Amino acid sequence: MLSKLSTGKSIEPKDFYAGTPAVTVNQLGQGAAYYLAARTDTDFLDAFYKRLATSLALKPALPVIKANAKVSIQVRENATTRYYFVINFSHRPTTVTLEVPLRQIFENQVVSGKQDLASYGVQVYMMNK
Repeated sequence: MLSKLSTGKSIEPKDFYAGTPAVTVNQLGQGAAYYLAARTDTDFLDAFYKRLATSLALKPALPVIKANAKVSIQVRENATTRYYFVINFSHRPTTVTLEVPLRQIFENQVVSGKQDLASYGVQVYMMNK
């Protein structure tokens, strides 16, 4: 049934699965459902979801964008303030991108854009609601 409702939207595999799409999309009303008919790596999934988010004009849920999967972002909030705990679980330094100006708690300064995060480093940012 999926093949009757869906159209191929991606590169077709070779060999045994030649002629069958690796990704299909089913348009229904104002929505769409995507089916990934292949085992993929995280690079593919990152690119796929980034392209999908861009095509839907989605905005990031968090104002902190991490550079890789070794960075964790946890959010805590009270009635007036949101706190972003950014933790690098890697032995390599990395960067995060702040989409909006945030107050850096440890330095007590407002920062934005690309921010360095030391190996196994922690940074806490805050913003008023």
